Amino acid sequence: MGSAGRFIMQFFPICLLGALFGKLMEDSGSVTAIANFMTERLRLWRAVLAGALVSALVVRPRRGQGSW
Repeated sequence: MGSAGRFIMQFFPICLLGALFGKLMEDSGSVTAIANFMTERLRLWRAVLAGALVSALVVRPRRGQGSW
């Protein structure tokens, strides 16, 4: 149970800041502006592909931190 507590204490600030930043972007309308920009510039099918590629690059583990 101690390691679970350390994990929560270590990653809670990151999750909290991510949630706050996401809510701020949603309330300000910037999420809609970014989505509209991507779909206008890239068209819908390319925007979906770009989102998938960006997600794959961001989520990719670093060397020595697991395997894919």
